[in-house]
Amino acid sequence: MRRTRPGGLPSRIALAAALVVGLCPTPAVAAPAEGMPAGVPADELAGVGGDVRLESQADPVLYLGANDSEETCSEYTVVEDSVDRVAWSGGWFVVPAGQTVTLSAGLAVTGDVSLILCDGATLVIGGDIQGEVATPGSDDYSLAVYAQSHGDFAGKMVVGSGQEWDRGIRMDHLSIYGGDVTSVAGWHHHGIQAGILTVDGGDVTASSTGEEHAGIYAANSMYLVRGSVKGTNENHTGIASAGHLIVNGADVEATGGTYGMHAASADYSLDVLSGSVTCQGGTAAIATAGDLHVNEGMMAYAGADEKSAAYVEDTSTWGHTEKWAHIGPHEHDGRIFQAWGWTDSLPVESGNYVLMDDVTLDGAWEIPAGADVCLCLNGKTIALAGADGRVVCGGSAGDGARSLTVVDHTGEGVISCDPGVRRMEPAVAVGAGGTFTLEDGRMSGSTGGAVNVGAGGTFAMRGGEISRNASTYQGAIWVDQGGVCDMSGGVISENEGPKGIGCGVTVIGKGPDDPAGVLRVSGSAKIWGNRESKTGRDSNVLVDAGSDGHGGSKAENNARIEVVGELTDGARVGVWMTVPDVFTSGWGEHMAGLEPGDYFASDDDAYSIETVGEELALVGKPAPVGSHEMYRLYNPYSGEHFYTASAYERDVLVGLGWHGEGVGWIAPDVSEVPVYRLYNQYAGDHHYTTSAVERDHLVELGWTDEGVGWHSAGENGVPVYRQYNPYASAGTHNYTTSTFEAQYLVGVGWRAEGIGWYGL
Repeated sequence: MRRTRPGGLPSRIALAAALVVGLCPTPAVAAPAEGMPAGVPADELAGVGGDVRLESQADPVLYLGANDSEETCSEYTVVEDSVDRVAWSGGWFVVPAGQTVTLSAGLAVTGDVSLILCDGATLVIGGDIQGEVATPGSDDYSLAVYAQSHGDFAGKMVVGSGQEWDRGIRMDHLSIYGGDVTSVAGWHHHGIQAGILTVDGGDVTASSTGEEHAGIYAANSMYLVRGSVKGTNENHTGIASAGHLIVNGADVEATGGTYGMHAASADYSLDVLSGSVTCQGGTAAIATAGDLHVNEGMMAYAGADEKSAAYVEDTSTWGHTEKWAHIGPHEHDGRIFQAWGWTDSLPVESGNYVLMDDVTLDGAWEIPAGADVCLCLNGKTIALAGADGRVVCGGSAGDGARSLTVVDHTGEGVISCDPGVRRMEPAVAVGAGGTFTLEDGRMSGSTGGAVNVGAGGTFAMRGGEISRNASTYQGAIWVDQGGVCDMSGGVISENEGPKGIGCGVTVIGKGPDDPAGVLRVSGSAKIWGNRESKTGRDSNVLVDAGSDGHGGSKAENNARIEVVGELTDGARVGVWMTVPDVFTSGWGEHMAGLEPGDYFASDDDAYSIETVGEELALVGKPAPVGSHEMYRLYNPYSGEHFYTASAYERDVLVGLGWHGEGVGWIAPDVSEVPVYRLYNQYAGDHHYTTSAVERDHLVELGWTDEGVGWHSAGENGVPVYRQYNPYASAGTHNYTTSTFEAQYLVGVGWRAEGIGWYGL
């Protein structure tokens, strides 16, 4: 993995003013050859590619030191081509920018040597780089390699070509801070051999073919801190150390015919603190004579090969038989996850977690106040068992904020319920102060709805899928008064529910004291293909009109679909309303000039999507042949609802102060089931019934029979629910197609009296 470093040095003028002679060791060295540039001119570097690089000037030379510190070297020797073996006894050496320099007969290092590979430079060394005295741990002979940048423009050094007697790099102390370093040894040597090896940047690749050798070998200790390190030997070991072997930030690959990585001494351990390690070996991926330590938050996988690798929960008991292994953080979407290995519970403390196995919950998983939990499904399943397994995120107002984010990089993760169990609770309940975000994964199987969003709660859907949930009393998503569903991606589809609700999403309108629920859409939000279970009718999003507390539902109380950003290709939302009217806000701001029908469609065949001002509305089509609209009106003084097929009667009553509440339903012109209309002149109340027996009984009590008001459709039509208020003397009955309105009235003391009749 290539790393880039943000930032750069100040301007040339500022640098020149700040330079101090002697920042680097200054043994007696030759001056640069006349006219030979030591770095790349800034005007040749600026804006090239995507890699971050330092400005360079002819003298001094800039380079990246330990931890990418910005350093300068003022006294150095420029490296030139040589057909003879070259010896460096100490000091600083520079390979000029953009040049290829070849040392055909190899390099001997007999002191403390530092090498800077300028951007675009390549140093080719035939045979080997050899410390003249190979005494492991000696401080007398060392080589440090630096570069001016990381990435494609970094300088390169290539040692050996794999000839039988090529010895690669052999050094007491070898420190690599940057550059693209490749060392290829032959049959008799390690690709890189050092007493102490430190890699703190750059890309290091070393290989050998010897049956008793390694691609990279340290006789004393090996510290792999940053950059990428790759060791290969198809006949033996990829990377080996006879002492400490510590990975603390580098990305390491080790491949060997026998071992991928080998910590050979029982007195020392292999420690993986950060970064990543991927190993493959013919006998074992990782072999340790001592202990293997894996830092908390790192995860280990092992198996016969990559595809069969499984999570290793306890690395202290790791055997040496698996041929493929990986140790590193579970990382994606900019997050690093820690392993969660329990199968009957889920985390309640803030953090990023990844499932290592399927989880079954028999009760509620509650996110506590103040917690911020991100859970990667990792292709696993969270089974919400029985009727009680569920997720709760949020409480009562004032309890404190909390959040749950679900991601899944595999596309296979599921939060599931048993579709054979009748549930009275949703899979996920989001209450006040709670935010539930679904970025990936699927939710399915719930008979109690997938997500309920209460007042003060937010459900954000950025991706994933909510599908194949089938409830008998609600749809997949319920957004109560004061709740928010914010959808910028993902799909809500193939969910089923009863008549009178949104089988995809139900958004409840304003109440007497509560704001309307909100559905926000943008991006590729798709709510499509959701249907009533009995009729098969489309029912995607219900924009509800709420209740005024007296059984009244008015267009001004309607919830809204807020278009909060541009809708993109793939976005599709079906919609219907209890009181058809304007249903969007923000359409004109974000979608002006675009065709509404490309993004929204009416689930109700009696209505079409039209533009009203800058927003979208459901506008009634002429009633189909053989049917007519039924108008609903409300008397704010008596509390009575009145229903009529006569537009004239409607207009007269509105002129007298009644509130017109639009079309209540569509009635057939003729059917076998008449609906009788009666009037109580003493109470000023109307009553409607399909029962001739009830009609006759009321007439005997003094009610006036006003004949047949309209006709009912068959039982496969839209139910019109009937409620009774035992405390009222007028307006004692209410009739509505809205299950929410019916349930709300029952909740405040009205009595449910079933279905009065059916509309079309």
